[in-house]
Amino acid sequence: MRTDAQYEAVEAELQRQLDLLYGADSLTVDAERSRLRAMAEQVENAEWRRRAIARAEHLPRLLAGPPPGTSAPYLEAQRLYAEAVMSTASPSDRISALQRTVERIGGLAAQAPPAEAGAVLMLNSTLVELIGVLSEETR
Repeated sequence: MRTDAQYEAVEAELQRQLDLLYGADSLTVDAERSRLRAMAEQVENAEWRRRAIARAEHLPRLLAGPPPGTSAPYLEAQRLYAEAVMSTASPSDRISALQRTVERIGGLAAQAPPAEAGAVLMLNSTLVELIGVLSEETR
């Protein structure tokens, strides 16, 4: 499906605002939402206008991000992650512990509700990067 150039302009501005408004107060976010909506209302094609307006209206939710997880697997993964990152063990011991933690978090992701599983798995990306850094240090 081909996109509309006016819609793309609204989407580009929305993406720019997501970067600029991180941590902004609700009055500022609402003002930008209104401005983006007014821009979206100028899209000539009715279907693309509807989509652009919907995207503009989602600005506050997009800035807020997903709500924090509350399931037992999510909370356990958070605890394991914090424990692994804060470890003061030797690099080789940390690598072993991090590898075990990555496996355990992977298992917890499978047990987590679908809405939280991705967030649980994302914890592993940082741990894998840390394993890489520690592996380089031990060479």
